[in-house]
Amino acid sequence: MNLVASSQLWGFHIENNEHFVFIELEALKTINEWRQYERFKQDEACGVLLGERRGAHLRIMLATPPQTSDERKPAWYQRNPQGHQAIVNFWHQKSHGTIQYLGEWHTHPEIKPSPSPKDYIEWTRTGKVPDFNHQLMIFFIAGIESHWLGVMLEGVLYKGIKY
Repeated sequence: MNLVASSQLWGFHIENNEHFVFIELEALKTINEWRQYERFKQDEACGVLLGERRGAHLRIMLATPPQTSDERKPAWYQRNPQGHQAIVNFWHQKSHGTIQYLGEWHTHPEIKPSPSPKDYIEWTRTGKVPDFNHQLMIFFIAGIESHWLGVMLEGVLYKGIKY
């Protein structure tokens, strides 16, 4: 699937509420630039997702590209806060708090990606941060041909249904 072709909309049913995640083309373009198109021939890439909270829904507007401080290997990455946090701070200030951190993205060298045990550990850790543990958080994995999207709320991870 070519993510550059259009924006994406996912729906989630959580605790009898319906949540939608809309990912704008600009964020998808950034992620697509770093997608691993061949197994283990490119390093994994990672970044954060920025956008707006609109009631029960999220609008992802931007994705930070990998930063020079990130550690990257073909089947492993470590996102470091340097660089990413500066971008988050810039957009948060520029938008008077409207644009904020919504979650994270990274690539996998798999045709159809699925979260690794490390992913679940890191996401659980992120979900326990006091500023985020009661907010809907997004986790996006870009694979070679497709992608995986999940949301976390109150420490529970839900996989998205694409509309």
